[in-house]
Amino acid sequence: MTSLRSPSPNRHHRLLRLFAVVGVLMATLAASAEAPAPANNKTYAFDKDRQYVRRIQDLRPLTLDGGDEREPFEDVLLHAHQFTPAELVSAARKDLTLNELLDEKKEVRDGLRFELIHVEGKLKRLKRIPSLARLEEAGITDLYEAWIFPRGQRGNDPVCVIVSQPPPGVTPDDDITPGVPVIASGYYFKVLEYQSNQPNPKDPNRTLFRRAPLVLGRAVEVSQDPEPANASVLDLATLSLVFGGAVLLALFGLAVWLRRTDTGARRASTNRLRNPYTPPPEVTPGGDTAAPPADPTT
Repeated sequence: MTSLRSPSPNRHHRLLRLFAVVGVLMATLAASAEAPAPANNKTYAFDKDRQYVRRIQDLRPLTLDGGDEREPFEDVLLHAHQFTPAELVSAARKDLTLNELLDEKKEVRDGLRFELIHVEGKLKRLKRIPSLARLEEAGITDLYEAWIFPRGQRGNDPVCVIVSQPPPGVTPDDDITPGVPVIASGYYFKVLEYQSNQPNPKDPNRTLFRRAPLVLGRAVEVSQDPEPANASVLDLATLSLVFGGAVLLALFGLAVWLRRTDTGARRASTNRLRNPYTPPPEVTPGGDTAAPPADPTT
């Protein structure tokens, strides 16, 4: 007669542990399915496909009082205002040059329109300008127009950056000399035409109109890393040291050459004046010159 064996206690424990693990996994999956995923609606990119982009006109002054550029101007500033200055700096492009932003081809400028770019250089002018009603409703009560001359560029073309937070400790002034090292990140808006202080050679009573990229951001901050010394001064000092070293080396070589040439000339002169029938002086082992032998004819 066959007897039925009851399951061992260890087997019961293993089954209970397995059911417990499966229950925990099912509860975790159910909770994750019910809980909504955290939404991140903040994106640095600004929409380039909006219809009013066509209303932005390059190579002209900024038109805000009833002009076509007012709405995109406000939208870009409001978009930049939702980020901190540090976030804009970390996300901004740092590979664009001033020449690319001022490119003559409109399709090139349109391709860079609303790109988040980084500007670094010397602040030479800071001006407070009126805000707009829609911006004031969002808490942007002040606007500042900062003129920054990018670091490392040649020429006199600045970048105009409009922000709501000026650099701390800098008072608005039309002439900040010698300039304050600053950084700023914002959205490339247009190529601005402005009237400079440079005299017009064709008409002394007028000044020249120049171009500058217009960037819209949130803040201009004083740079923690001071701008290096003038590259031209460093290059001149380096060139002077190299030239001076080359001159000293050439003088040393010339002195050695003249010394050798003079020694050879004196030896040749001595050989020409010596009596060919008189043997050269002999040197004794002690280093003294031996006296020449007596002439046998005397």
